[in-house]
Amino acid sequence: MKRDFVAALRLKKAFREALRPAFDTIRFFVSLMAPVSLAVLILERSGILAWFARYTAPLMGFLGLPGKAALVFLTGIFLNIYSAIAVMETLNLSIRDLTILSTLCCIAHNFFVEGMVLKKAGSRFWRLTAVRFFSGIAAAWVLNRILPQSPGMPDVEAALPGVISLNISQLPAVLFDWFTGLAFLILRIVIIIFAVILSQKIMDEFGLLRFFGKATSPFMRLLGLSSNTGYVWIIGNVIGLVYGSAVLIEETKSGRLSPADADLFNHSIAVSHSQIEDNLVFMALGVPFLWVALPRFIMSVIVVWLERGRRFLFLRSFRVRVGR
Repeated sequence: MKRDFVAALRLKKAFREALRPAFDTIRFFVSLMAPVSLAVLILERSGILAWFARYTAPLMGFLGLPGKAALVFLTGIFLNIYSAIAVMETLNLSIRDLTILSTLCCIAHNFFVEGMVLKKAGSRFWRLTAVRFFSGIAAAWVLNRILPQSPGMPDVEAALPGVISLNISQLPAVLFDWFTGLAFLILRIVIIIFAVILSQKIMDEFGLLRFFGKATSPFMRLLGLSSNTGYVWIIGNVIGLVYGSAVLIEETKSGRLSPADADLFNHSIAVSHSQIEDNLVFMALGVPFLWVALPRFIMSVIVVWLERGRRFLFLRSFRVRVGR
């Protein structure tokens, strides 16, 4: 009975601790998504987006995407996932397009903020930025090759207006459709964000994150990482790179991770992080969870082993030169 009472108190504590970060995240999300979504709606209806899409169509076509998808990619690079979602929600994209774009943006987003976090954790800013950019392009290209084409899909690019095509009399109906669609999407995402943060606080309160971190040590070796990275790997994949940056930097500064192991881990977490929240948020747009989660995870493993191979060849070459 006493044990149940203590557990209830700890759950209550976790709930209270989840309220503030959840509220801050939700407030940030809503304040960002509404104006970005409205701005994209204006760009689309005015024909500016169609003009932009014509110039970016060749690059996006390489990934099987319409030209206007470049706006999503650029928004994600300079801002964050939520900004990219705000743009995606307004554009008329197929589930196939959304899946490819979601994977691309999940790997390559928020370059400046997250790049500085990774730099502070012991890696080179521009190297990991390049790794994330080309990993995102590679994953999107592979998805374009293996995902089946959507039969009977209309030519969305051609359907975009080339000039201002919105009659003033249509404005109330257009704004109403935009507002209701955005409101329902925000509601779904708000529920997801709160559930994810609450789950994280509960696991942290009961020590589950540390427990799973130790249990996954052998698994880390398969990923090409040090066995000491289990805990921080779970933190990065559950909480995210920015939210989990304090733990990542502390592990590095404390010496529990050597500079070489920390840099190798940064290669992994740069490509694949926040695997729960980001993927669930994209599910609100209709994107299948595994089609975003698995490509990022696989790409992160490839990146780590390629980096290990590069280091091995470099050391081997260095030893040969010294031997001479």
